[in-house]
Amino acid sequence: MENENQLKDNTLSVFLISYPQKELDINTQIIEIIGGKKLITDDTIKAKREMDLEKLNINNLFSESNILFKASRYAFVNVDNIDEEINNKIYVLRNSTRDFTLLNIIIGPFVDLNLEGAIGEIQSLTQSLTGVFRRTEFQKESEIIADINQKIEIKRNLEKLSKFYNWQIFEEGSLREKSEDSEITPMITSAFLVRAQIIKDRMKCMGECQRIYSKDLTPEGVKCECGGDLVLIPPDLNLEEISFVYPEDLVEIVGENNVESPSRLFKYLQKSEIPKELLSPFSQFSVLKLTNLITVPSKVKFQVKATSDIIDLTFGYKKQESDEILIFGFITDTRYSDSRLISSESLNKIMNAIFANLTDQTAWEETIRKTDLEKWKVTPFVKIKYIEKYPSLLDTHAIEHRGAGNE
Repeated sequence: MENENQLKDNTLSVFLISYPQKELDINTQIIEIIGGKKLITDDTIKAKREMDLEKLNINNLFSESNILFKASRYAFVNVDNIDEEINNKIYVLRNSTRDFTLLNIIIGPFVDLNLEGAIGEIQSLTQSLTGVFRRTEFQKESEIIADINQKIEIKRNLEKLSKFYNWQIFEEGSLREKSEDSEITPMITSAFLVRAQIIKDRMKCMGECQRIYSKDLTPEGVKCECGGDLVLIPPDLNLEEISFVYPEDLVEIVGENNVESPSRLFKYLQKSEIPKELLSPFSQFSVLKLTNLITVPSKVKFQVKATSDIIDLTFGYKKQESDEILIFGFITDTRYSDSRLISSESLNKIMNAIFANLTDQTAWEETIRKTDLEKWKVTPFVKIKYIEKYPSLLDTHAIEHRGAGNE
């Protein structure tokens, strides 16, 4: 019990909900922060961070399409010692109905949150809170209660449900147990390697403009031109080049012509990045010491809106010279079972081979040949700023014949 309490005291669980005020054509947002007694020792700091988080438009943080973001896990990597992975992890879970959105962010020193189980609980919380919203919305329309009473009632239910959710994580422990294997085994449909540059020493205005300043352009003093406070923000990654790995018959297997679009595949990676707007408020909890850490995705889960199939992205990374880092990832999908694909059961074996053999950018194709993906095609590296120039993965192979060909 002592270890569980210590874990809970060092873990923040933040809930953000958003629902519409139709008569005003705006959204109301409610925030609840629980746990983290050793991370939030000052009520004034907690109130400031709540104000920062309440400014977020959580409906705009994740683009909605036929592929829905469900949950993610991120690792923190120290820029001064890239081979050292920090104990703290950050989890982001999201669920949305037509009128109601719930976002949960957990940051703490544990790595075993069961994402599948947590997704199910977040969906249950959303359904319960949506029910409270609709009941109080009817009461508002009947002039039984006012807006403030609706907000109080929703927040009261959020407090109760979020405490039960935290209990399942820390005391009861069911959300930290490995889930039973699914009846459907996802198949690896593609992989990629990204070369990225680490960007450090940037400041952000926490005032109205929210501007980000590079080290050379930061104004003197501690205030922005708009009057907002300037704070140091965590390092970021500038994604520069990407190479894809895919089965030769990918279009035939998937049955969609544009599945081979490099920009379409790259969007999965873009959607896997943690929204910068979420990191800034957390970096202001000085005890977390995030200002020297890069946030790198390790697992991201999406759901196909039409079929409820699951698309997962699994990531690994290797440090290069200077401020360069290589991030490799795999896309798995429950919609396909073609024998020309590779089962996700091979992922750990493939990742271990990449960790053992990948030494630099030029060794990528050679490394793939030492994995279960050995017969798959590997594209040349494409500069991400020019990725829209290539309609298909096949087109990228022309780069090898015309030199750089990436301008």
